[in-house]
Amino acid sequence: MRAAIYARVSTKHQAEKEISLEDQTQKCRELALQLGAEEIVEFVDDGYSGADPNRPALQRLLFEVSKGNFDLVVCYDVDRWARDLADQLVFTEEIERNGARLEFVTTKRGTSPEDELFFQIKGAFAQYERAKIRQRSQIGKYGKARKGKMVTCSRPPYGYRYNMNPDDPQFHIFEPEAEVVRLIYRLVVREGMGSVRIAEYLREKGIPSPACKPRWYPTTITRLVRNTVYAGTFFNLKYRVVEEEGKKKEKLRPREEWVEISVPPIVSRELWEQAQKRLDENWRTTRKKWSKHQGHLLVGRIFCGLCGAAYTASTANSGHGYYRCYRKVRFKDCGNIYLRGSDAARGKGVDSIVWELVSQWIRDPHLLEAEFVRRQQENENERLCRQLAEELNLKQKVLSNLATQKDELLDLRLEGLLSPEELRKRIAAVERKKKILEEEIKTLGARITSLRTDATLDTTFEDYCALIASNLDKLTLEEKRKILDWIGLKVIVYPEQLVINLPVPMTCEGNKFETVLTVTANL
Repeated sequence: MRAAIYARVSTKHQAEKEISLEDQTQKCRELALQLGAEEIVEFVDDGYSGADPNRPALQRLLFEVSKGNFDLVVCYDVDRWARDLADQLVFTEEIERNGARLEFVTTKRGTSPEDELFFQIKGAFAQYERAKIRQRSQIGKYGKARKGKMVTCSRPPYGYRYNMNPDDPQFHIFEPEAEVVRLIYRLVVREGMGSVRIAEYLREKGIPSPACKPRWYPTTITRLVRNTVYAGTFFNLKYRVVEEEGKKKEKLRPREEWVEISVPPIVSRELWEQAQKRLDENWRTTRKKWSKHQGHLLVGRIFCGLCGAAYTASTANSGHGYYRCYRKVRFKDCGNIYLRGSDAARGKGVDSIVWELVSQWIRDPHLLEAEFVRRQQENENERLCRQLAEELNLKQKVLSNLATQKDELLDLRLEGLLSPEELRKRIAAVERKKKILEEEIKTLGARITSLRTDATLDTTFEDYCALIASNLDKLTLEEKRKILDWIGLKVIVYPEQLVINLPVPMTCEGNKFETVLTVTANL
């Protein structure tokens, strides 16, 4: 008889406090020998929770049993086997379905309904005990925090290091990074520099960011200056870990749940407060500057064609408005031009050029429809439609094959040729491919429909244009912006031309789709 023994502990502390791995394996070995085992193989999970169904040693054990390599499986206790009742029953069924016996040192299993009920009750108690452990752990964290101790922190703020002592966790100042923090506060308070200028300054000096990258971002500087930890105040239990879509994420707790403790300060409280005032003042100044740019129509809708960065608005001393590439202004690494936004004696600005085109389209939206048909007729529609139809047919066949693959995987699992974990992985991969294919098929269908020259404007778009056409000359700047937002217009600037992308809603045989018409204008 070949026997496998399974042992598990969650932490070293649990191994010291409760039964150790050595004790578990020894007791399991003794029971296996009593039951007639001639060969024994150990499977041990050290540092894994009983609530985790994907424990590596357990999954290897289940796989080996599925191949018929073991006749007997011995575990010390039900709570070592699984902390969740459903997992416990699934794993047990997997063992017994493949012709092996499952036995526990602390619990004698029988074949009667009463024995099975007792086994399930003990599993339910293991699940209850796990919930109790979690609750006690949470209470312990709050008690520790309220006594002024730091709850274990694996990711300390920039400028600190964690001593990794679970009994007396503390932050220690890490001087190389702390000097950078002090420099940032001095630049804010004494030099009056803003976040953008400080980020550029640190990059020029070759000081690596908290992510060990050469570039600093203004948001990183702002978060660092706003953080109270540098003035000596750290908040325990500020975040909680939640599981969403199979991934663990940190989320901010309500403010009343935070627990304040003291840590070694890097800057004085006075300097920290001065930095907050300076940041607030910088923000108010920035708001005033932006208020001067309220005359710019295309803010947020105009982009550089060379580097992809947004164009920022500015106003010259003469009062004329301009658009400038953000990367050209900040990093000097873009060769695009400054663009005049408002009209001047030399000619019209980009705001007027774009709005005149939009006004023409709104007054007569059938111009867009005619342009759409003209471009469709110029293209080799029939040839392109055939190619797209062939591609669509091929993708539909692949989608059908994926459904067949899924059925085949389930058959392999029923035959015991796949472990539960391997089945889950393969099914997930098939589902991902299926989702991607469905999106591609949908896109291809819409594209084939859009190539039809008998498509017409969506009546909703036509009605909206008719509604606002009579008031175009009376619209305020804010109302014009709302129209551009509704249309979804986007302007891309190249050194010698302006490219305007306009999404146009169309309909064909009751199916709605959106096509983007592109219009160019010389600069």
